[in-house]
Amino acid sequence: MGVTGHIGLAFDPADEATAIAAVNGEHEGDEWLRHQTAFGLVRENFPALHAVLQRLVAADASLAPLATAIIGDRVVGEGPTHPMCLYPADEVRRMADAFARVGDAALERAISEARDEAVEAGSWFPADVPDAFRRLRSEMAHVAANGWSLIAFMF
Repeated sequence: MGVTGHIGLAFDPADEATAIAAVNGEHEGDEWLRHQTAFGLVRENFPALHAVLQRLVAADASLAPLATAIIGDRVVGEGPTHPMCLYPADEVRRMADAFARVGDAALERAISEARDEAVEAGSWFPADVPDAFRRLRSEMAHVAANGWSLIAFMF
C-alpha cells in the first residue's frame, strides 16, 4: 500500500487561469499557489472511503456535496491516476460545510454499513477510513476558510 501521487492545489479564485495553465504544464512558477493539501490518502482505501461518502449522502440528501469530492464535474487537466478537477471556492465551501455537518454517530454508522457490505462481499476494509475522512474534512475546512478554489483529484 502507498500514498498516491494525490494532489490538491488551493489558490485565489482570481488566479484560476494561471492555476489551470500550471497543472497542464503551460505555466512555470508557483506564485499562484496558496496551499497544497495534505490529504495523505492511500489508493487502496479509496473504494471504502467512496462507499462511506455515498452512504452518508444516501442517508442525508443535504450532504450531496460530499459526492462531489469523489469526482468533480469540471475536468481541467490530467493527474497521474485521475483527472484533475476544478472546485471553485463556492463549491469548496459547500463541500466543507457538508463535511463539517457529519457527526461522529453518522460517520460511524456509514463506516459500519460499508464495512459490513465489504466483508459480506469478501473484500478488505481499511481501518483508517475515519482518519482519512477527518483529514479530508480538515483540509476542506482550511481551504474554504481562506476563500480559495481548489484543483485536485480527490479519488
